[in-house]
Amino acid sequence: MQAQPEPGDTYFQEHAPGVAEDMASVQSVTWSESTPSGTYSGVLKTKEWTPLEGGSVEYKYYAPGVGLILEEKGRNRMGLVAIE
Repeated sequence: MQAQPEPGDTYFQEHAPGVAEDMASVQSVTWSESTPSGTYSGVLKTKEWTPLEGGSVEYKYYAPGVGLILEEKGRNRMGLVAIE
């Protein structure tokens, strides 16, 4: 994750050619999202994929001061339930 992400930034998360080539692209830094744990604003939304798995795309949402709150892959959503 970059220190100061901006929409459109694209970067490698892992780079071992032919083994792990995970990439991410910043979609938004002002997103709003709700999960069972609450509603968050100023959320960083990323699109993640690897060229090693064609068509495999995942979206992740990170809330300020909380971290990862939601993952979406296809129709599957896995959201933060509680903060303890």
